[in-house]
Amino acid sequence: MVWSFTPKQLQDPDKVTEYLKGKCCGYSKVWSSGISCLFRDLLGRIPWDKALEERGAQDSWLIFKGHLLQAQERCIPTKRNSGKNTKRPSWMNKELLDKVKHKKEAYRGWKQGQVAWEEYREIVRAARDEVRKAKALIEISLARDVKDNKKSFYRYVSEKRKMSENVGPPPE
Repeated sequence: MVWSFTPKQLQDPDKVTEYLKGKCCGYSKVWSSGISCLFRDLLGRIPWDKALEERGAQDSWLIFKGHLLQAQERCIPTKRNSGKNTKRPSWMNKELLDKVKHKKEAYRGWKQGQVAWEEYREIVRAARDEVRKAKALIEISLARDVKDNKKSFYRYVSEKRKMSENVGPPPE
């Protein structure tokens, strides 16, 4: 499928990508061909002869690179992940996440003198117990289903076998 975009459409590539998403209905090859046509059209509309006229190799490269990066930023979608939710452990569900957040808020409150020490300790104990139970349940279910689901079991085992390489300075 060949796509052709008008100059008016090229003014707002975000609308074009939304249009392509709607038209392609999950067909990634069709969608990516539309994005590549959009990218090609954006770069093809630049008068390169005038833009690079009487310039040295370094200046020409910088101009080309600037236009290329601008076209890339305008038409290639990026997946934005928030730093907190990018890679959660398999045992961390919404309820546990709320408990851990509540624990952090209680800590801030305790540091500011708004929460009593005993109350803070109760919140910490509850959160710790819930996390331990969740981890134990995941491990039990993995061990129980090891014959049916070997891949997830060995993924979990290999994840646990990884050791951090952060070694401090040698003792003197």
